[in-house]
Amino acid sequence: MSGDLPRRDFLKSVPSVAFALSRATHAPPAGNRPHGAREGDVPPGIVLEPFDYRGVELGDSRWRDQYLSAREYFVALSEDDILKGFRAAVGLPAPGETLGGWCARNSNSVFGQWLSGMSRMYRATGDEPMRQKAYRLMTEFAKTVRPDGDCGMGHYHYDKLVCGLVDLQSYADIAEAGDLLRRVTD
Repeated sequence: MSGDLPRRDFLKSVPSVAFALSRATHAPPAGNRPHGAREGDVPPGIVLEPFDYRGVELGDSRWRDQYLSAREYFVALSEDDILKGFRAAVGLPAPGETLGGWCARNSNSVFGQWLSGMSRMYRATGDEPMRQKAYRLMTEFAKTVRPDGDCGMGHYHYDKLVCGLVDLQSYADIAEAGDLLRRVTD
């Protein structure tokens, strides 16, 4: 497959990346210092900042091919298929096909990751259909959350849901995601 990065080429790039990271040390900007700290009080070090995804442009590359492939996959996924297991678990009508594999019972192992990916795609590209699909999935999923906030997920899957809801609010500007997060967390 022409878009694959051969393992040998990947391994050759690791030392370069490590060197670049080692050179990326700098004092944190004023807004990132601990409360009450002044410039010079905080030792220099690597500062991690969230990547906003806004304005990302992918030229002709394997990364663009990967993005387009992921977008095509997300668009083709039936919302009813994604939500089938969640709906069935709470006794709601559950049209759609079972996804199978890890998602044979429901899509909780990937649901939050998909919401996250869709949100980040929207932020980077302004892809409104992707944002709307993520919004619809979140809204329909919210109907399957029990009145006490139980979303029927264990810790691992809940952690992925949290990431997806945070990204929906942060990157797709969907305030209701924060409300749903509070509901399933309370």
